[in-house]
Amino acid sequence: MYMYNKWIWIQYTPGAAGKLLCAVIQLSQTVDSWLSGLDNDYKNFVNKRILIRADDHLKHEIMWPYNIDFYTRKLPFTRGDDLTSEQAEKIFKEKNKAIKKHIVTPWTKPYIVDWFKGKVVSIINDKKSIDFLKNRRDTIFYEWKGNTVSYKALLRKYCPEERLHLLGKFKDDPIVEKVFKNKEEFYQDEFYNNPTVAGLMKNQTDKRVVLNVSLSSLWLDSLDELIQNLNEQLKIKIPIEKAKWLINTWVVHNKKFL
Repeated sequence: MYMYNKWIWIQYTPGAAGKLLCAVIQLSQTVDSWLSGLDNDYKNFVNKRILIRADDHLKHEIMWPYNIDFYTRKLPFTRGDDLTSEQAEKIFKEKNKAIKKHIVTPWTKPYIVDWFKGKVVSIINDKKSIDFLKNRRDTIFYEWKGNTVSYKALLRKYCPEERLHLLGKFKDDPIVEKVFKNKEEFYQDEFYNNPTVAGLMKNQTDKRVVLNVSLSSLWLDSLDELIQNLNEQLKIKIPIEKAKWLINTWVVHNKKFL
């Protein structure tokens, strides 16, 4: 079955470089690319689709070309969590053309659903990266008006064109805005006590997680080792120098959050 051996999930807290790692993995010729520019005009692709403004990030970030709306990737929503592996396989094949390569997609819940049988790489919010993650999330995901916070991912003006049709499609769509007493209440609710943040502060032990990657390792540790570990655990061949350039370029672009 397709997803048993060809599907890779990147598990991460939104804002914690999940799409970056997805792009790095797509550099392998054995992994399906979301966009053709990654293969045929690499540096131009990075300049246009990776080095985007943080305040307008959601509208321009790279998106997967697969129809996977039969399950949700973020809490508190659980649509698709209770599928069986056979059901998920059937739905995926009905909604997508046949793909011979590996595919990689994001997963932003702090657990892995039972039906998933592929490999998972988890990005961990280690102590050295917490301030970075908090600062980056502030800019990318929220819009303030007084004490009212709007969730930009649910606003039409920030939604990428290819995902506009999903706004309001499901009954479990979240509240678009919320009122907080002050910033401290906001941070306790949206960050420090957010299960998507707190649940990924330590290495994941699920047997499907083949590699835990500390978020701070992207700018503090050896990228050669990181890419070698990805290649070994995922059984793919990511070109090391191209991947290092991509990650380093992303780090420089996001250095204001460090």
